[in-house]
Amino acid sequence: MMAQQQMEQAAARARAMQNAKLSFGPVMERLLPIRDDIAWTDLLDLDTGVPIRLLNFPDQTHAGLAINYSWEYNIAGVSGMNGVVVESANADQWDGITDLQALARLRANSPSHGVLTGPSTEQADKFLPLSYLFKSAAGNIGILQITGFTKNPRGVQIRYKLLQNGNGKN
Repeated sequence: MMAQQQMEQAAARARAMQNAKLSFGPVMERLLPIRDDIAWTDLLDLDTGVPIRLLNFPDQTHAGLAINYSWEYNIAGVSGMNGVVVESANADQWDGITDLQALARLRANSPSHGVLTGPSTEQADKFLPLSYLFKSAAGNIGILQITGFTKNPRGVQIRYKLLQNGNGKN
């Protein structure tokens, strides 16, 4: 009985997603400084766009996304912390992924209460842009791209956009 109810609820959610008028909102661009002391950017709160000072890695208090980049080895990594889910994506998905595909893939992942680290990319500057689907701690879905690395100041250039419903709200 319980399994049948869950299947019916899942089917109802799928129908609602198909009928929803979803689209990605405006593109937000940021330069996140890389901290010399820990080789990570501060956390980016994906719901507000506000960076939060990362005191330690992993951060056990705040929800957000942090990026690691090794200048010495040219390796980049992305971690979601405290409920943020990060999944690697193909670079062409920035323009090509449909809203329902993003929802279906990320809603299938359960939120993590610890650290969820995406796979690291070696020779990162040769594979730009690096793309990631994410689900924020508040449940917002989006896509993020690392578009470059800067040397002065040391930082990571990113852009991201959040999925919104037809009235402009997440």
